[in-house]
Order: sequence, then structure tokens, then C-alpha cells
Amino acid sequence: MKKIIPLIFALLSGIMLWAQMQTSYSLDNEINKLLPSDQKNELSQAQNFLKQGTEIKKQADALEKQAQDIMANIDLLKRSKRRKARKKYEQLHTQATDKYVEAYTKLILGHKKTYKVYLNSLALLENKISSDIKTKFQAYVNEAGKLYDQAQSLIREGYASQDKAFKYKKYKQADEKLTQAIDFQKKAYKLYFDKKYHISARAQVTSHQIAKPKTGKQNPTYNQPMNRPKSNQPVSTQKTNRPVTTQKQQTTYPPATKKQNTYTPPRQTYNQPRQNTQNPYQTQPSNSYNRRNNYRTSAAKIYFRVQVAASRVRLSQAKLKSIYPGAVYMEYDPYDGKYKYLTAQKFSTYQAAKTFKLNCGVPGAFVVAYKNGQRVRDICTVVPCQR
Repeated sequence: MKKIIPLIFALLSGIMLWAQMQTSYSLDNEINKLLPSDQKNELSQAQNFLKQGTEIKKQADALEKQAQDIMANIDLLKRSKRRKARKKYEQLHTQATDKYVEAYTKLILGHKKTYKVYLNSLALLENKISSDIKTKFQAYVNEAGKLYDQAQSLIREGYASQDKAFKYKKYKQADEKLTQAIDFQKKAYKLYFDKKYHISARAQVTSHQIAKPKTGKQNPTYNQPMNRPKSNQPVSTQKTNRPVTTQKQQTTYPPATKKQNTYTPPRQTYNQPRQNTQNPYQTQPSNSYNRRNNYRTSAAKIYFRVQVAASRVRLSQAKLKSIYPGAVYMEYDPYDGKYKYLTAQKFSTYQAAKTFKLNCGVPGAFVVAYKNGQRVRDICTVVPCQR
């Protein structure tokens, strides 16, 4: 009996140590245990701000979705209803931006409170942390401080401006920075609790055990190809018995000379078209116009039109005739939401379009370029140094 009792105590102590090694913890619960009562109240207030912000953000998302649905279906409406639909879209979009600003102000307040609470408790933990993880712990805390300073600068920029869209953008970026800062603070907490519950030592043991079989499995794969050439040796001896030395010299030398002769001419011919195609939009349209008819020149890759009028609502035929009596080509530009009225005639060169613009009789007309059937926003990309 005297020998059995110490064995039982040893087994019980081993079981207790094994249980501590295998226990998993909740990080938020462990952080709450460290905080005093005052800081717990502040943390609860921060969580309330975060809940309010998420609810307001959901409302803003719903309003923005309604606005986007209106703009997606605006082409299916009649002309008389499109103006009302655009007004409705603008109203919903402004309401959504207001809600977004309100939501992110709440979220920023909640995240700032949580950051300050965690910062005070982490300052108290520095004395308790061991030396082997102290450098990593301080690195996480410093990174969180840098992100917090960046968020503060973004908040100041958004607060100074009166544009709500700009304010919403800056507040959103600041909230993202604050969430990243809190994540780094939680990483610092995790270092402390992993050391407390001996989780890092257990992870090292598992990684060492996983790495062993990988090195053991690779050894037989290297030995397998070493046995293959031995089986191929009798085949190589049969080939060596055949006296084919003269044929090898005859077959190897002629392809080498052919390759040298065939590779050089394509390089010379390939460089020739590159020199001629430096400015294709200046030389090619005029040459193609002399050789081909008018229909082929209108389908060129680069052509020009003259814009006569633009409006958010479709203009009537009488209104168009009063502005420009000739044939008109209409297109809707989703970039600014306007109907553009251009001349039906296409011009192959910029100078021809410019002369037509000066003689068309419309004071506000200007030249527009098209490349591969799509409108070019900046004409200087197609016709450099000419406006």
C-alpha cells in the first residue's frame, strides 16, 4: 500500500497537467477577466455603439440598393417617367450617404473605446510577460498604435470637409484602420494566454511530428530512378554495336546550317512593318479613302464626328432641326447620363472634321474621336497635340 499511494498521486498530477495542456480558451472571455469593473462598463458601451452602427449601415445598404435598382431599370421606362426616376435616385442616394456617415461615426466611437480599454490593460501585462515573447508582444502593440494614428488623421480629414461623399469615404477607411489595430492588440493578448496555457509548446510538438514523415517518404523516390538506367543498359549496348558513326555526322550538320539561314530573314522582314506603323491614324485613312469607297472608310478603326448638342432628356425633331438641320446620330453616354447628338457623317481625319465644325453653323460644336467603335474620352490620345 505504501508504494501504491505515491503512484496514484503521480498519475493524478500527470492527468491534471495533461488537462491543462489540452484546454482551449475563449480570448474575449479571458480579456474580460483581466479588465476591472470601470473598463468593463466602457467596453459594454463600445459594443452598444457597434451594434447601433451595424443596424444603421444595414438601412443605408437597403437605400443604396433601391437607388441602384432604379438606375438599372431606367432605360425600360417611358420618356415622361425618366426624369422622376432620376430625381428619386438622387434622393435615395443622398439619404444612403447620410446613413453611411452616421453609421461609421458610431462604429468609429465603438472601436476607439475598445482600443483605449485594450491599451490600458496591455500596459499592465508588460511586467507579467516573459522575455522570450516580450519583443513580439511590443511589436504588436506598436503596430496597433501606428494604425490608430493613421485612423485619427483620416477622421480629421473627413471632419474638416463638408462633402458627405468624401466624409463617408474617409470615415470608412478610418474604421478599417481601427479594426486592424484592434486585431493586432488581440494578437498581443493571444501571446500572453498561449504562454499561460502552454499552447505554443504543444503546437511545436505537433509541427515536429508532421515534418518527420515528409523526409522519410522522399528517400525511396530518389532511389527508384537510380534503378531504371540499369534496366536500360542492355538496350544501349545493342545500339552501340551498330556502326552508325558516319550517318550521325551527316544528319546533324545540315539542320544546323538550315536553322541559321531560316532564322535571319524573318527578323529583317518583322522589323519592316514596325517602322511603317508608328502613326497609323495619320497616313492610313487618307490612302484607304483614295483606294476604297465611302462605306469602307466609315468602318475604319479611328474616325471622327462633330457633336452638335447634348441633353439629359431626349430632344424632339423640331428642336434638333432648329439647332442643326442636317442628319443627326444619337447615342446615350452612361458616363454622365446624357444623350449626345452628333453628325451622321464620319470623317477619316481630324482636319476634315475640324473644317466641318467651323462651317456647320453651331457655335458650341466640337470634334469627337472614335476608336474601334467606342468613344475616346481624351482626343489627345488619338490625335496628339491637337484639340
